[in-house]
Amino acid sequence: MNIKIDQIIEKHTELYVNRISSFWEENPQVPLALNEIYFNSEKSVVDLIKKVEIKNFYEFKLPIGHKANLGDPDTLGLKKLEILNPISFKEYDLFDRIECKTKEEVNEKSPTAYFLIHKKYSRIIDAKLISLLPDYKKCNNGNRKRVINDNLSFELDWRISRERAAFPNIEYVFPEFVINFKGEEYYQRLDITNLAFIGGLQSFSVFYDICMQFYYDSSGAIYKGELKEGQPVVYFDNSTNLYIITNSKEKIVSWNNYISTVMNLFYMHFTIFENWLIDSISTEL
Repeated sequence: MNIKIDQIIEKHTELYVNRISSFWEENPQVPLALNEIYFNSEKSVVDLIKKVEIKNFYEFKLPIGHKANLGDPDTLGLKKLEILNPISFKEYDLFDRIECKTKEEVNEKSPTAYFLIHKKYSRIIDAKLISLLPDYKKCNNGNRKRVINDNLSFELDWRISRERAAFPNIEYVFPEFVINFKGEEYYQRLDITNLAFIGGLQSFSVFYDICMQFYYDSSGAIYKGELKEGQPVVYFDNSTNLYIITNSKEKIVSWNNYISTVMNLFYMHFTIFENWLIDSISTEL
């Protein structure tokens, strides 16, 4: 009988849960960061993973009373992972600034967007992730592919995932993970929210809430959304006599910390997922 990838995944999911549970036990700062970002420290992912009903990475059910609630990057203490963070960003790696000589020029060039981000924002984050995955080689279609053996290869496809972005630019979307197994393809959406069986919104959806003010009717349905005010801001640089349009410096620090922490959490769990998948498929060949 030719076993399919989805069958292998469902058959060996318990082993994956055991591996990430062991990883969390050995690296307690990781579940602490997960708790802060995805549950506002109100829940414990260590306890939660024991109670989740799991079929696969798409179909899992959290127990009653557990619901992921993305924390606010402006207030989270996000420096727990410094000893484990190969991915980090400097002040203007991801965010941008506009220099103006006069107030009139400031008025002319002031952007309407809340976030003033680098035009290559997503590709800069991509490059950081790719640098940690040297086994993934660039394909003619722009994807990244890792060949395991004649029967198995993995591919990272950003084209598919980017089409799903609800809030382009600031909402970074992780690549689609494509498993090529004996000539058949299996697509797996990636995010911490499913790699750690947390559920809820995607990790970068939090930025949508940061910049939008929603209004609800009596039934709780959103009837209007408006872009919040307050960002970007204007600084005057005495050393250059220039006006600088950018996001608040303290917010840029917070947002960079949030993004780098999420990316490091993703990298850690993706590595466990990838190794588990190779081992699980190998046992079935």
